[in-house]
Order: sequence, then structure tokens, then C-alpha cells
Amino acid sequence: MPQELKVPPLLQKSLDASPALSAAFDKLTPGRQREYVGYIADGKQDATRTKRREKVIPWILNGCGLNDKYRSG
Repeated sequence: MPQELKVPPLLQKSLDASPALSAAFDKLTPGRQREYVGYIADGKQDATRTKRREKVIPWILNGCGLNDKYRSG
């Protein structure tokens, strides 16, 4: 049984504020969702987490994974 994804509060606030972003995030595969959640949550400082969130929002809206540029295909 899959574990429930614990979205960082900073990202959750953005998802709650933007229905388009929330819908795009929900369409991502569970693996891609975990990548984004981990990337933001792993920032040690608030400023880092905020910068990371702002960086990935366009990628989420485009349906891209965090590491897609490194995958061949």
C-alpha cells in the first residue's frame, strides 16, 4: 500500500492558492510528485526552499519531472 505523500507546507500553500498548479501536480506520476516534494523539503533554509519552489512551479505546470532533462528518451 503506497504511503501518503507529505507535501511541505510551503508547496501546499502554493497548491491551495492556484487551482491550475494543484491540478497539474495531481496529474504528475507519484514518482514525479515525490521528486518535487523531496527537492523542496530537503532545502535547509527557508530561503532555499522558497527559491526551489519558485523554480519548479513552471515545470509542474508543464507536466515535467524534476530530473527529466537527465533522462534519455
